[in-house]
Amino acid sequence: MACTHYLILIVIFFLASQDLYSQNIVDIKSLYSNHVLKTNREIYKEELSRRISSLSQEININNEKTCIETLEEASLNLIYSDDIKIYLKRILLQKTNSERMERAVLETVNTFYPGIFFNEIKEVFSNTNNINNFVAAGFYLYKSGCIPDTLFNITNKRFPDWKSEYALTRFIKEIGEKSFSIETQSILDLLKQNFQQDKIVIYSIHRKNRKFPGLTIIKKPDGRFLRNSDGSLFSIQQLALSTTRLPGYLHNGDTPQGIYSLVGFYVSSTPSIGPTPALIARLPFEVNVNTYFHGLLNKSQWDIDSYRNMLPQSCQNIPELYEAYHAGKYGRRLIVMHGSADDISFYSNQDYYPLTPSKGCLTAMEIWDETSGKLIESDQLKLFNAYASVKTTNGFLVVFELDDSNNPVILEDIIQFINEAEKLTYIGK
Repeated sequence: MACTHYLILIVIFFLASQDLYSQNIVDIKSLYSNHVLKTNREIYKEELSRRISSLSQEININNEKTCIETLEEASLNLIYSDDIKIYLKRILLQKTNSERMERAVLETVNTFYPGIFFNEIKEVFSNTNNINNFVAAGFYLYKSGCIPDTLFNITNKRFPDWKSEYALTRFIKEIGEKSFSIETQSILDLLKQNFQQDKIVIYSIHRKNRKFPGLTIIKKPDGRFLRNSDGSLFSIQQLALSTTRLPGYLHNGDTPQGIYSLVGFYVSSTPSIGPTPALIARLPFEVNVNTYFHGLLNKSQWDIDSYRNMLPQSCQNIPELYEAYHAGKYGRRLIVMHGSADDISFYSNQDYYPLTPSKGCLTAMEIWDETSGKLIESDQLKLFNAYASVKTTNGFLVVFELDDSNNPVILEDIIQFINEAEKLTYIGK
């Protein structure tokens, strides 16, 4: 589902602070989506199938916008098709593609066709001057079996000053990385960090393999983590997966790691996102410094020190936690936390089912009734109601990966850190 073309309806709640989360600001019975009705889902599938079938005939550059949109929708819904393969083959033979079309092709082949277009993508890798597209091509080649030394040599030849470019240094590091895990002290320090006085902090914690769901928790302004009415820790599953499986600092890659500014919520006009309120997270550069820091840091321009100083000392040399900063600098926008009115049958064979992927947003599970159009179950609504129950809706979102284990993040993975962080940071009666 694309996170674009939305109507922002900012509403700020000033509610009494509670130790336990129990109230529902929005009742699940009030939410309805025409998009989820069975007849409308069938109409959508038929129309998308028709558009995909027409791709193999549409290679005129004047149709670029329509073709790109069709590729993106096919990728979002994981619809494999010979027509897409034929179209990609023809487009890759052209030498006059725009950078936008080149990017769409690279995102699609990364989604569907590892290895199939190896020679064609190697030519893109050897010739494109666009850093985003160069790295996207490089990851495709790497996933298709190209050895890191070859990719490094081409990178070094094409961009001799690659060490000064974040995307290129991260690319070289990642293709040579054998395993990954964040230090125990860094996890604890992130969880206890007071990013700004009297602000809410949402943590979305994941594995390196984003096909496995992550876990999302909320820290209230007083330093304590939000609990349910029975005293258990509030948490939901969240997916930080892009269908492209590209890194977060690239356009339409996985959700970038790092710190976002929370500035409120909205109800989307995008049918596939649905009517459940979504939380608005903003990257550095996406908004100005003053807005990002909620009026407490008034600078005319962004600089990396302003971002670095938000991180605890033990985390300031972890390059992964700077993805959000550089993603914003590279032009990523509109990463939000939202639900899904998508047809989950598209993803029934995936590890993350019944969650749905996106193009880099944070998505939560929603189950809809195809007959009535009513919402049956929603982790997104739980997240929104929990978020709105806290005194302030301004704050920060912190996204980070624990390690490269191939299983979902569960509460047992982090509960010891949460308990220790609360013990170290909470001062109250």
